Amino acid sequence: EIYTLSLHDALPISAGDVLDLDIDGEGGCQLIGTAAAQNGIHVMPDNMLTIRGMRIFGFNKGNGIELSGANSVQIFRNAIYANQHGIDMVTIPHFAPNAIHVTDNEIFQNDWGVYSHNGHAPATRGLANVYRDNVLEGNRTGDLFLGWDAHTLVEGNYFESRGVAVAAGLAGDKVFDIHVVRNYFTVNGSAGYRSEVEL
Repeated sequence: EIYTLSLHDALPISAGDVLDLDIDGEGGCQLIGTAAAQNGIHVMPDNMLTIRGMRIFGFNKGNGIELSGANSVQIFRNAIYANQHGIDMVTIPHFAPNAIHVTDNEIFQNDWGVYSHNGHAPATRGLANVYRDNVLEGNRTGDLFLGWDAHTLVEGNYFESRGVAVAAGLAGDKVFDIHVVRNYFTVNGSAGYRSEVEL
């Protein structure tokens, strides 16, 4: 099915709405934003959610997927592109995005592919998040921004963007125990491309 959205979040999931929800777009589900739309999928503090097989694009003023303090979320086999951020993860009062697994996705042509940051609210850092076997390319500012994270694994990804590949702690907040292993970084791309790790 194809959903074209004009306002607000396409699929808002509020705190306590569900436990063990599976958003399965394997049959060809698309969330298409417009200039006025906010986020494709917006998850507030909740646990045990799976997002798979979706094509999420066109949220220029918002994000393909917004995780506001969500925990134990599996995001895999999606195409997330042409949004402000492909996936945005932020702390909110008393909740941080923890145990998020982003695996086997195509994340491209966003400002940032994944943007994990401090919401300046009383909460822990994003803890034990895993980014594995994704293709991140053509993102304008960069691929993976880890601004408020600890005990994070970045493994087996393909990076080819116009900006930095992995940015850890660049927002001025301290990050801890970030493991960047066995990734492929394109260093000889076309003019204007650069991929690297910045700490």
